[in-house]
Amino acid sequence: MVDDYKSNLFTTAYKESVIKSIIDTIIDPNAIITFYDNNKSNFKLKEPLYRIKYLSFPLDNVDGRQIIKSFKRSEEKDINFLDSLSFQFSNYFMADSIWMKKREIYDKVNLINADNKEIYLKKTKYYEVKDTLELYLFQLVERLDRNEIAPLSLYRKYH
Repeated sequence: MVDDYKSNLFTTAYKESVIKSIIDTIIDPNAIITFYDNNKSNFKLKEPLYRIKYLSFPLDNVDGRQIIKSFKRSEEKDINFLDSLSFQFSNYFMADSIWMKKREIYDKVNLINADNKEIYLKKTKYYEVKDTLELYLFQLVERLDRNEIAPLSLYRKYH
């Protein structure tokens, strides 16, 4: 029984390796672009997508002014500066090229929830919000609504 099992494992592994060597899984990037361009109606969004950046830090942070300035400007030197201080932030998300769904934003950004989403996720805008302990910096970089065509970059991460 053990020998049969061993034999089946080896046989399956061999078959998989043969199949992988036969099938060409590399897709030409130009073919992807052509397919996308010719079939855009198939890429309509079923729900809105957002690109954001966000960070929060204690109100008593000595670098507060520079953090705000760098967050707003977001040049390469500013991103490097913010990265160097990221250990001081309560929450930090600066990957504003990544498209996210509402639920992902709720999970990442403790400032935003289902009750206030209309305030922060409606227009591309910068927000500063203070509570008793923290300063929250949030920017909606871009929003795509339901039935708009999803950007090709959303699918490029899967190949």
